[in-house]
Amino acid sequence: MMDHGTNEGISAWFGNRGYPIDDESKLTYTLVNKNDKSWLFILDDFHEYESDNAVELYCLSSMYCEVETDFDATDFDWSETNLLSLLPGEDAPSFGYGLLAIGGDCGGAMGNTHDLIILNGEHLDEIEDYLRYQLEWSFLCAKNDQDAMNKYFKENSGKGGKLIKLGVFGHKYHIRTDWSLIELHEELPLDFDVRQKLNVIKQGEHKDD
Repeated sequence: MMDHGTNEGISAWFGNRGYPIDDESKLTYTLVNKNDKSWLFILDDFHEYESDNAVELYCLSSMYCEVETDFDATDFDWSETNLLSLLPGEDAPSFGYGLLAIGGDCGGAMGNTHDLIILNGEHLDEIEDYLRYQLEWSFLCAKNDQDAMNKYFKENSGKGGKLIKLGVFGHKYHIRTDWSLIELHEELPLDFDVRQKLNVIKQGEHKDD
């Protein structure tokens, strides 16, 4: 189904996201809807550079102003059939939670990045068990009870290795990292600090070190 907006509405969408459209721009655009999402194909004829002659694709359902992809504007086919065929395929629904490294080796100790493992909903019992183990270990460290710490570590030392075998963790450095379970929006923390550099990893897709 084809939907048509207005120049003012399109300009407002970009402007509200910090990318105002120049008043001298001559916009050619079409909106299409698919799977409850609105998509914008737009050509801005006011170019600073000749190489900017491209039709850009944006998802208007997103809170971010990010180009999904672009196409050569020369002889571009603006028909609805063609535009719908150019839309990206639908990914599986996101689980919506991840593990954010907040301390330790992958939480800033070995560099200026923090690992973010995007969870897929698998092995939640094992992840919960590990996070509870890590929290209890923190309390034992705070109490400085060496006997209790030694006993607890011996009883639970295999939990991190188990997450590596399951593909939740990627290596030993993840075991030496403090983790927090956080909610995600579009695969980023809801309260994302732009000063914090993230190394984003999807569960089960760790590269071999």
